[in-house]
Amino acid sequence: MPPSSVPERTVASGQYVPPVMPPPKRMMSPLGYVATGLGMLFAVFVVFLAAASFQGGRGPTPAGDGYEEVDLGQVTRELGTDTGGLVREPFMVKVVVVLNPKGRDLAALKSQVERRRNLFRDIVWSEIINPKSDADLRKPAMLETLKVEIRQRLNQELGGAKDGQDPISRVIFPERRLPERR
Repeated sequence: MPPSSVPERTVASGQYVPPVMPPPKRMMSPLGYVATGLGMLFAVFVVFLAAASFQGGRGPTPAGDGYEEVDLGQVTRELGTDTGGLVREPFMVKVVVVLNPKGRDLAALKSQVERRRNLFRDIVWSEIINPKSDADLRKPAMLETLKVEIRQRLNQELGGAKDGQDPISRVIFPERRLPERR
C-alpha cells in the first residue's frame, strides 16, 4: 500500500481506526446556490425557445403547401346475395378527390371541381360503379381499382394533364361500407 500523508491511528487494543476527515468547506453561500439554480433554469428556457422557433417553420401544413381536397359525396349500391334472397348487402363509398398542389392555380381548380361536383358524382356512378357486376364489387382489390379508374376518368373530364401534372393527384375513400367477401 502506498504511503499516505495522513498518519494511521491505532487504538490501544491494536485495531486500525481510519482518520477522520474534516468536512469539506462550502464552495458558495446559499445565495450563490440559488443564483446558480436560477441561471440554469433560464438557460433551459432559452434553449426551449430556440428549439421551438426552429420547429415552427418545419414541415408543411395542409394549408401551407396548398393541399386541397373536394368531397364528392357518397355513392351507394345495393348488392344482391348469391342465393337470390331478399337480403341485400350495401356497397357504399364516400369519394374525396385530392387536388394536385403542383399543378395550375389551385383555387381555380378547386372552384371548378366544386361547381361540377354533381357531374363528377354522376360520372362515378354511371360510368364506373354501376356497370360493374356484384361479383366485381366484392373482389378484395376493388377499392384500389376504383381509385385508379375514378382518378383517370375525372382527370380526363378536367382536360387531362397540363404541364405533365394531372389536376387530381389522388382519390380517397374516408368512409366505406363493403359487403362481406365470399
